[in-house]
Order: sequence, then structure tokens, then C-alpha cells
Amino acid sequence: MHEFRRPQNVNTSHHQRRGTGGDGSCASVGDRLPPFDPLPYWLLTMIVSLEAIFLSTFVLISQNRFSDEADRRAELDLQIGLLAEHEITRVLQMLDAIQDKLGIENDADSELADLEMETRLEDMLAEIDRVHRQVKG
Repeated sequence: MHEFRRPQNVNTSHHQRRGTGGDGSCASVGDRLPPFDPLPYWLLTMIVSLEAIFLSTFVLISQNRFSDEADRRAELDLQIGLLAEHEITRVLQMLDAIQDKLGIENDADSELADLEMETRLEDMLAEIDRVHRQVKG
């Protein structure tokens, strides 16, 4: 291995006049100034803790806003879905009436009869509540 050796012709008095030692340390400046925050670093610890408190507060506020927005979107999706189901039910009822008027025989399919029935909002909300309780419990 190669050892590092300081050149013999370095003038260290020039560095000492500028306030630094030959190795770049600030020995003379550091002797005159008191330390900013002594070794247990109480002030720096407090500043970092306050920053963490404010940062976590801002994150929680933004998450709450996103949650409220997601709830509004979910409610809007439910309303759109219920409206679409109502319209499809109405179209099926109209097709059934057209079949009857043209004398076309209607299949006795129970699934089609179920789709033609109006959706009751109370039943839908009760089913949603039941599923939520089942998921949580």
C-alpha cells in the first residue's frame, strides 16, 4: 500500500494566519465561538420533532380530504348505478309491452321477470348495510 506523506515544503504559517490549521480545521475560530447546540442536541431534536408534528398533521388533513372525496364519488356512483338500473328496468317493461301488443309469445323465464321488477331503494340500502356489517364483523 502507498502511504500518504505531506510534502516537506508546505508553508503552514500561511494557513494559520487565515484561521485554519494546515489540515483545514478551524481551531482558532472554534475556540472563540460557543457551540450552537451542545452535544445532547436538545434544540435540534426539538426542531425536528416539531417538523414531524406539522408534517404528520398536513398528511392527515390531506388524507381526510381524499377520503371525503372518495365517499362523494362512491355515493355518486351508487346514484348513477340506481338510475341506470331504473332505466333498464323501464326498457325491459316497454319491450314486454311491445311483445304483448305484437302478439309475440313471452318466454316464461323467471330471471327476465325478476329484471322487469322495479328495484326498491330501501331493499338496496338494507343489502348494502348488511354487506358492510358482514365485512366489518
